[in-house]
Parts: sequence; structure tokens; C-alpha cells
Amino acid sequence: RIQMQEEQVRRLHGIGSRLFVLGAECALDVVEERLTQGLVLTTTPDEVIDPHRIVIAFDFDQTLTSKGGPQPAGGASGSTVSGVGGGPQTSLRGGEASMRALRRLSARGVHMIVVTAANPSVESVQSIRRECIKLQIASFFKATEWDPSPVCNVLRSWGPNAHLTNRQLTTKLVATILLKSARVLADLVRVGVSKCRFTYQQAGTGSRVVHYRLVQLGKGHSVDTDWSAEQTLREDAHEYMCPVRCWEEYMRRSKSYRRTEGETYIPDRLFVNLPPDELQQEPSDKEEQSATGSDSKYGNPLTVEDMEAMILDLLNEAKVDIADARRRSGMFEPEAKEYMLDGGVKIVRLGNIFAAKYNKAEAVDLFLKLEGLAEPPSDKSGQTHGGDGVREAGREAHNKWSETNPLTKDAPKPMTHAEARRALAIAEGLVEESEAEDVDEKEKESSSAPPATSNSLATTTNTTTTTINPQITNERDTFAKVVAFVDDNSDNVFSVYIHFAQRQLDRQKLLEQACLADSSSTDPPSNDHGLTVYSFWYPPPPHGREENHDVDVRCLLRRLAAERETTSPWTSPPFDDTRHHATQL
Repeated sequence: RIQMQEEQVRRLHGIGSRLFVLGAECALDVVEERLTQGLVLTTTPDEVIDPHRIVIAFDFDQTLTSKGGPQPAGGASGSTVSGVGGGPQTSLRGGEASMRALRRLSARGVHMIVVTAANPSVESVQSIRRECIKLQIASFFKATEWDPSPVCNVLRSWGPNAHLTNRQLTTKLVATILLKSARVLADLVRVGVSKCRFTYQQAGTGSRVVHYRLVQLGKGHSVDTDWSAEQTLREDAHEYMCPVRCWEEYMRRSKSYRRTEGETYIPDRLFVNLPPDELQQEPSDKEEQSATGSDSKYGNPLTVEDMEAMILDLLNEAKVDIADARRRSGMFEPEAKEYMLDGGVKIVRLGNIFAAKYNKAEAVDLFLKLEGLAEPPSDKSGQTHGGDGVREAGREAHNKWSETNPLTKDAPKPMTHAEARRALAIAEGLVEESEAEDVDEKEKESSSAPPATSNSLATTTNTTTTTINPQITNERDTFAKVVAFVDDNSDNVFSVYIHFAQRQLDRQKLLEQACLADSSSTDPPSNDHGLTVYSFWYPPPPHGREENHDVDVRCLLRRLAAERETTSPWTSPPFDDTRHHATQL
């Protein structure tokens, strides 16, 4: 097995991907230093690779954190968390030096993510988010908590529940449930009024609790009989944020508008349409009869759209960024999202925190895809395609490209690099096929026209006579070029390296085959090495714990990292697409 791994890695020696072994007592600024040396990661216009095209993935335990042992000198203020019950403290590993490095990388626009081996669950990513907040590093991983205080201030300004209009009362109940639980808007339309009951937390004393159930909708469920397990919400000390007291007032007001039998039966739902009275009063017998009549528009269940309109009005009144609230508040959709990949691989994401068990390479791939940083994969014929995101027109162009691809068996004629890039952009949906045809026609016109004189050169330069649409180049320049992976577990470091390095090697072979097949092309050969991986083994700190690992793999990792250090370390740098030449680092 080790011989096979050695042979595999030996084949990878000619590519830019690298393995590194860091010192156990160093800080994360060493990772930044390696990237700076290798990529000229500066803020000047001469930087080799745009920092926005670099992704750094960190393990969490013992990579970003350190427990127990001596604290690093000059530790960042607030970057130490006291252990539970007097246990060992958790701090940012590397102290202030690591904090400064994370700040610099974030300021430069480098994408940073956490990929933990914790069980892929919502609880796992929420727990890591809380730790990141305590260590003051959550903002680096887009995991800060949404601030509900502007909304709370508006609810406080509305006054007591008894003085609220029906719409305000409904809005407040919806908002407090969302803010005090893990529920989203789509859940609230399923709350059943008949399943609501109120108790006390401790046998008649203490705070009150509301118990409720949600109707189970979908295949295999009966709307009338299938209910979820019982859920609970506890009373809040402040009335303006208390869902329990608001819930009680809402049930009292809405009782007269519910129809539970006959032809006018309304499904068993908590939230119903109430009349827009300025102040709700107890209805008279006549009003109650009218309200429950078959012609009444009140009492019908509220829809998700109804509730969303109420929450949007509340957010606008609170002067809250709607887009940010949709993304981070957890009211519109779950803040933590679950993804099921091929083979049953489950990954959970919250912000830029991923819980992936031992599927860390797959988690990095998922991040690249979700953020639009992943270059479409190459298939066996060497062509690159857009995967699930390709539009119908793109698929047709993709098929046309396959028919004329120089790597296919019966290719009628080889394609130039310009033609291949143009067809690739159509297949990826970066441009419409008609736009590319317009460029083709203009290219033909320019090629058949007489050579431009020095006086006409400025005029033709300002027209669309380039062989590649600028939009195509700009879109392709957004793909990630470098992934750096940092972990205290040597097995994870090696597996992530192999995952991406093998892909880079396959790409390099395809480019070489394309150059051989397209011998008639006058275009310069492509020096684009694709995605490069720098995988860093960051051994546990001296006072840390040693995780389970494969001894042979660790020895191989150490030897390969040492071999690359003794040779010219940066002889195969990633190619900067905007320069048309390989940059020597």
C-alpha cells in the first residue's frame, strides 16, 4: 500500500501542489509566510494571484484552538476562553501572531473556512460558531451572529400586548417564535391550535411554558392526524420579547374567528387572518355570528407569504438590512444547511464553518462549488463542462464542441485555443451562443479586411475585434487557483493533498494531449495548471493530544515534504491568466 502511495506521489512531483510540515510551536503566520513567499501575496498590482482566488481551509480543534498548557506570550485580548468547571482553557493557537495573520489574510480578501471532523450536524456547527465568537475569530469565517436588537427595540416601542393591533400582535408572535427557536417561516404555518397548551416549568411555580405540535405534511401523511413530537417555548422575562404571553393573547383574540365544523371548516392552524382593527375588542354576539359566517374572509389560515410580508414590514421599521437578515437571521431559512453528496456523504454548513466528519476534501469542493469558485471538471475527452448549472443552450453548444473536439476519435478538424475557450464559455453559460456568433462574424470581418495602418489602429482597437470576448476571460478569472489546507492530523493532510493534486496532474496531462493533437494551432500553449493545493501538517502543540494516525502515511508525508524543500521549492507556480506567461516566483 505504501509503495503504491509513493508511486502515486512520485508522479505528482512535476506539479505545483505541495506538502508542508510546520513546527508544533509556531503560529499561523507561518502559513501566511509560505503563501506570501510562494504566491507574492501582496496588495500591489503586481501580485501573481488575486487573493480572492485563494482559499484556506483550517481544521478547528488543535489547529485553530489550543487547550491547556502555557498560553502564548502576547495572546490576543479576548482570545482565551475559560474551561467549564475550572477545566483547561481554550485559546487561539499561536496567540497574537495567529490573530494578526488571520486579520491580514481576511483584509486581503482570502477566503477562509473551517472544516472540522465533528459529526455533521446543526448542533456541531453551532457549537463551533459559539467557540469562534468567544475567540473573536468568527468574522474571519463569516460566522458572526445576526444582531436582533433593532427588531427588539421596535417590539418594545409597540407597548403591551393588549394595546397592539391585530396585525402587530400577529407580527410580534411570529417574530418572537422565530427569534426564540430554531423555527423558520415555513414551519409556522404548520402549528396546530388544538395542540397548544400552557404549563409551568416547575409544578405551578417558575416560568410558564407553551407546548405545541406541527402538522406533518407531505407524502404518507394525513393532514388531520399526523403531528410532530411536542415542541416547547419558555417564557421570557421581558414582555416585549416573550412568545408565551403573546401566544396567550393571540389565542384569546383569534378564538371567535375560527370555524371548526360544517362546510366552513378551517384546518387546525394557529395563525389565521384577523380583521385589521386598530384595537381588538370583545365581539358582540352579532359580530361573532358574522365573523363565523360562510361569507367571512377572516379566520382563514395565514400563508408563508402573509407572514413574510409582516416580518419584512417589521425589518423595514427597524431599518435592518433585508438581504443580510434573509441570509443570517435564521428566520427565512435555516442558518445551518445540510448537504447530501454522492455516496451518502453528509456535510453541514453554517457561514464558512463545515462539519464533514472525515470527508474534508469533499467539504472544500462543496465550498468552491457553492461560492462559484470551482472550475467545471474535465471529462475523459479533455473538455470542461459546467455540470448542473449548464443551460439548455449551453448543452447544445457543449455537444457541438464535442463533435469538433480534437481529442475525440473522429474529429473533423482541430480547434484553436480561442475556439475551444469560446465554446467552453458557451457551455458554461457565461455567454449566449448568439453573442459568440457575433464575435465570430467580427473576427472573420477583421481577418478579411486589409491590414490596419498606424492611423487606423486606434480605431480598430476600440471595437470588438478581439478573438475572445472579454466577458469570457473575466468570468474564468474568478475560479479559485490555490487551496491551502491546515490540519493537526497527518492523515487528513495527506488525503486532501492527494485529492486535489491528482486532479491537477490529470489536468496537466490533458493539456499536454491537447497541445499534441492541435499541432496546427498558432496559439501559445496553455500554462494554466488549474487548482493548486498546499497541504500543511500542523502537529499538535506539545501539551496537546496525539490523534489516531497511520504511521506509514506520516513517514511518507514527512519524507515527501523534506524532499520538496531540498529541491527548487517554487519551480511550478500557478499561472496568472492575465499575463500569458508563467511567472517565476
